[in-house]
Amino acid sequence: MQMGKNGAPLFNENDTIMTHCNAGALATVAYGTALGVIRATKESGKKIKVIATETRPVMQGSRLTAFELKHDGIDVSLIPDTAVGYSMANGLVSKVIVGADRVLRTGHVYNKIGTYQVAMMAKQHNIPFYVAAPLSTFDMKSAPSDVIIEQRKASEVTGIAGQKDCT
Repeated sequence: MQMGKNGAPLFNENDTIMTHCNAGALATVAYGTALGVIRATKESGKKIKVIATETRPVMQGSRLTAFELKHDGIDVSLIPDTAVGYSMANGLVSKVIVGADRVLRTGHVYNKIGTYQVAMMAKQHNIPFYVAAPLSTFDMKSAPSDVIIEQRKASEVTGIAGQKDCT
């Protein structure tokens, strides 16, 4: 909860906050990291909206993030990952907050695939981008070249409507 309380002042009344993947209670612990900040912002009395990305290919944004936010009574819209740039370019996003799998001493942040594109689009459109992560996520010893990126099964993205159509 402390992370949420610390992050809530970054957000203003009527902000529309984008988030990618799931950094809520279902993926972390209790209150969540990025979603913990969103929860604390709402609990502070600020009216906010959230845009959650689907987070393909496993759909954590639609299956988990949207579910958690809706359950908590937070106004949430779900968009395809491919609509991030459009949403930002058209002024639909005030700020972005994501969680992290790992943060290095160099400042490199590792999170779900797609986070880099969200960060770059936010930078392009001068939209503040925040990362909410517990101390256990910080790695003060590794260099970027030491980080092994998760490689998922190809079948998660090679099928269409349950059929293997692509390679």
